[in-house]
Amino acid sequence: MEVRQLPLFRDIGWRWLAYAASAIVITMVILASSLKVEFRRDVACEVVSPSMHRIHGEGGWVSDIYVDAGQSVKKGEKLLALRSKFSDSADTSDRATTMLAPKDGVVLFVNARKGQFLQQNDTAIVVEEASREPLFVVMRIPSEQRGFIRSGQQLRIKLDAFPYGRFGTRSATVDSISLTTIGSAAATRMFDDSGIFSGADGDYVAWAKLGERSFRYGGEELGILPGMRGKASVVVGRMTIAEWLFAPLLNVERS
Repeated sequence: MEVRQLPLFRDIGWRWLAYAASAIVITMVILASSLKVEFRRDVACEVVSPSMHRIHGEGGWVSDIYVDAGQSVKKGEKLLALRSKFSDSADTSDRATTMLAPKDGVVLFVNARKGQFLQQNDTAIVVEEASREPLFVVMRIPSEQRGFIRSGQQLRIKLDAFPYGRFGTRSATVDSISLTTIGSAAATRMFDDSGIFSGADGDYVAWAKLGERSFRYGGEELGILPGMRGKASVVVGRMTIAEWLFAPLLNVERS
């Protein structure tokens, strides 16, 4: 049957209202079937610097400290000296060890005092290279959230030091993601004493490059520092609005 004209209503105003409502419904159905929404979840993260070097104690008493926090150093310059007891059947003399700066840079932190005993895994001094490479955020990704994370993906970082309700979020770009899970022991070796990897068995590790080292707020320049922790908002799912609305029915059908 050929339709020559649209159905008529007695009231012309109601007829056009019905046409408009039909057009709106059709448009909404098309949009719901084509537009995708992202579902995000927060994961633990910590700011790290690839140009930061942690100088560990080798087991011994601190006999001399040659630098202070904030001091510039050159590669090979003395940082501190350790004295340890060298003991075997033939020799019980003291052994002196001098720790040197691995690169040109600035001393960020000195965690040693003269006469203090340092264990082998203790961080004695932290030096950051003068190159000032971009900061990274290292994230702990649970296995159920790994599937939708891709290199180049944009993230929003909520730093604990700067509550996002007041200071907003910082932008970051995913640089790489581990292809296998990482255990707590391996994470501890990679990231020293980072607390976010406690009990990390079965989780993945991702790195994202921060877009800035500092930001302005209220006319003040606020710096982002290595070691700051927070939450990274990552995408854990994508679906159209129609799929989201009818997800319960689709799950029943698939089961």
